[in-house]
Amino acid sequence: MDKQYFKNMAASFANQQKNITIPTEKLGEPIFLGFQPLGIASTPKNGYDLIAIADYYAPAICLAKVRMTADGLEFFDFEWIRGVNHGIQSVRLFPDVVNGGDINRAQTVNFGHDGTLWVSRSADPERSFFVLSPPENSGDKWSLTDKIQLPKNNNMAMIHSANILIGLDTLHTIESSADLNEWRFSIYTLTPDKLIFGSSDEIKPFTYGIAATGKGLMMITDFRSEKKHGIYRYSELAVPDVFGNGVAVLSDGSVLITVYGQACPGPFNGQPGMLLYISKDQLEG
Repeated sequence: MDKQYFKNMAASFANQQKNITIPTEKLGEPIFLGFQPLGIASTPKNGYDLIAIADYYAPAICLAKVRMTADGLEFFDFEWIRGVNHGIQSVRLFPDVVNGGDINRAQTVNFGHDGTLWVSRSADPERSFFVLSPPENSGDKWSLTDKIQLPKNNNMAMIHSANILIGLDTLHTIESSADLNEWRFSIYTLTPDKLIFGSSDEIKPFTYGIAATGKGLMMITDFRSEKKHGIYRYSELAVPDVFGNGVAVLSDGSVLITVYGQACPGPFNGQPGMLLYISKDQLEG
C-alpha cells in the first residue's frame, strides 16, 4: 500500500467527531460503536485515562482519552491507527497475513514500555505480539518496530486476551488450542528481548478479558461461554449477567468492557459492537 492510499483513506474519516460525553443517567446503557471491538487496555495519565481498543475487522486501533466529568463520562482526543510504517513500506497494521487465512484481525492491544502498543492478531499460529512505536512528530504514522513471539505452552495455538503489567514485568494471557477445546490462563515474564514461560492453568472455554485490580485479576465470560455469565475475580463472580471480551480498569476503579457483538445470536448476524461501563460500586457491591 502506498502513501497516496493512506492519504485518500484518511479523507474518508475527515468529519469524525473528536469527543463524546455519555450522560451520567445513561451510563447503565450500552455505548454502541461503529466497529466490532475485542481487546481493550488503559493507562492512567494526568487527569484522564488513555484507552486503546482493537477494531477487529479493520484491523485498526482506536485511541481515546477518558475522564469522568460533572456531565458524565467524556471520551475525547480520538486517534486511529489504521496504517503503520514498516521499514520503507506502509502496511495496514501487520507486515503480512496469517498463514492460510489471507486476512488479519486485531485481537488484543496493550500499552508497553515507552509509549509503545503491543498488538496481536486473531488465529495467529505463531502467537506473536507486534510492537507499534509512536510517531516522533505530530501528524506522522506509528511504526511497526518489533515482533515478539510467545514460547511454547502445551498445545496452545491462539491468543485470545492479554494483559501487560509493566511495573512487574509480567504478561498474562488467555490462549486456546487450534480446535478451541482447551483454554488456558498463562503467565510469562517480560525481559528486554523475549518472553519467558512461567505457568499455565486450564480454564473454561470462551473466557476473555484480563485486567489487574487491587483485588486481583479480573476476567469476563463471552456470550458463548457455558459458564455463568459475568465479570470474575479469578473464580469469584463479581458482577453477574454481563458478557464481553475485554476489560480495562479506569483510575477511579470503574471498568470499561468491550462486547464483540457478532458473538451474540441474532438474525442479522449478531449485534453492533459496544462498550459497557461498570462503576466501582457495582464491582464492589
